[in-house]
Amino acid sequence: MVAISGMFYHIRALFYNPTSLILILIVYPLLFIWQGVDLTDQGYFLATYQRVFDQPPTVLSPLAMYRWMTLVIGGLWHLVFGNLGVLGFKLAFVISIYFTMVSTYYTLKDYFDRTQLLLALFLTLMFITKAIGNWLNSNSLTSLYFVAACFLLMHGLKKQRYIFIFLAALILGLNIFIRLPNALGFSLILAPFFYGYFNQFSRNQYLRLSLFFIFGYIFGIIIVFMAMHFIGHLALFLDAFEDVFRRVSNKSDRHSANTLVVFLIKDSIKMIVLSLFSIGAVVTCSIFLSKLRHKAIQYLAISILTTVVYYGLDYLESWKWIYPGVIIFVMLYYILRTDKYTTQIRTIACMSLIFLYAASFGSDNGIRNMHFGMWLGLPMAILFLLQARPIDLFERILTPQSIAFAQKLVLGIVIVSTLIIAFRYTYRDSPDRFSMVHPVDHPMLKGQFTTKERAESLQELTTALSEYVNEDDPLFAYEHIQLIYYLTNTRPYLYHAAPMYYQPDMFNEALKRAQKEKRRLPIVVRAKADTKTRNWPQDVDMGLQITDTRINDSRLIAIRFLKANKYSVVWENTFFQILAPLDSNSLL
Repeated sequence: MVAISGMFYHIRALFYNPTSLILILIVYPLLFIWQGVDLTDQGYFLATYQRVFDQPPTVLSPLAMYRWMTLVIGGLWHLVFGNLGVLGFKLAFVISIYFTMVSTYYTLKDYFDRTQLLLALFLTLMFITKAIGNWLNSNSLTSLYFVAACFLLMHGLKKQRYIFIFLAALILGLNIFIRLPNALGFSLILAPFFYGYFNQFSRNQYLRLSLFFIFGYIFGIIIVFMAMHFIGHLALFLDAFEDVFRRVSNKSDRHSANTLVVFLIKDSIKMIVLSLFSIGAVVTCSIFLSKLRHKAIQYLAISILTTVVYYGLDYLESWKWIYPGVIIFVMLYYILRTDKYTTQIRTIACMSLIFLYAASFGSDNGIRNMHFGMWLGLPMAILFLLQARPIDLFERILTPQSIAFAQKLVLGIVIVSTLIIAFRYTYRDSPDRFSMVHPVDHPMLKGQFTTKERAESLQELTTALSEYVNEDDPLFAYEHIQLIYYLTNTRPYLYHAAPMYYQPDMFNEALKRAQKEKRRLPIVVRAKADTKTRNWPQDVDMGLQITDTRINDSRLIAIRFLKANKYSVVWENTFFQILAPLDSNSLL
């Protein structure tokens, strides 16, 4: 018992030291960027960054224009640091995380204990980065732009400096083009009105706030359109709108407005139910277990409960529901307690709620994408816990002892779960970090390590492909193997590095267009199984038994194309195939 109590004491001492926490915040994002090779989402972004300036028509499909500014930022990074390969884009991700953390810290530092704030930031960092994908991408940039805008907006309101309101809105205008659904960020215009109401702003003040916000927002949009025109992408972007709106209005599409709204409603209901159940369970355990006499026994109980809760929630995949739900309830408590919290804290809580929903909308992942909008809400929820006292609703049943127990229990759950998940999590690569120690001999994969089986399979494929394609050749790679375009520096035959994300009709149209515009038939590369699984090429079912009918329909279209043009397998290993037409020099 003494050992357990002593262990908790040393852990507490470490995590309540500002110097240690700052060092951890700097080092932690760098720890795991050396492991994991993902062919899917990571491959899509990197392949598009590679071509966005060189040959934009080959990658800037309507689906790609959805993230135009992300692709341009990534393209600029590629121009300067492209020789670093995949590792370079992971370092860019780390830099974006640093800026996001700094923006969060400066937004909150005047209202909370700074040591506790640093601890809350560390826990937030671990939780969010386990799901965000550790390369430069639209999710990490969305978070950075939102938090930076919130900081500037709050600073402008406090100091009555309208230029900061303008700059905040400008960033929100730019953020639309990081990811089009980020247009919901315009709803942050509500925050100045919320702040002004409780500070008795005059009508003229409201008018100035509104005008500076609107002008800043519009100016941000104008800047982007000017940049598009200068680069030569404006026509491509405007042409893409027809296809984007077609997709949004197509009820059978997983990204249609109707589907996304239904997703959000269903997810919100599930989130509320699970989070309320979780809060009730914590309160109940705290009431009864806080009565244990010895602290060592309490720590043992906390350890056991933490372990049980972690494995139970991990098995049920409930983290994605409970965390945002609890955050929402805590933010509402901040907002509604006018007698307890300053207008500044309550305004930040209001912005964090807007940020949560803005980050999640537009994705068929639903509530899961709220992870990217937690940079303000999660540290504030953790800080609420650290500073918790018996609240009015429970003051008759919650004693100071039960509150203290609840604090330790929830912090234990948060710390243990985030540490375990962070250690086991690599985006679409093995959960066993000790197995990811094998390099792939490729200049774009230097400094990257994966499992022995994956490294060997990729090594065989890239070596074989060098005999069939040269840089700048068209290539048709499908079954979610987008990174192959990046590694070979080839052009996507279907104008998009991830053609399986097309709707079947769009897939077919792109294929017909390619056959008309391109003289030579492409070399084809395909996977034999699903690369979205974490353990490929091991422990996967060969044969691509995918339930998504959209992907199956597109696959059938691809197979008909191969048969019509008499493609045959010219090379294969256990996981990949290379196919070429009967006459690889034939003209269409």
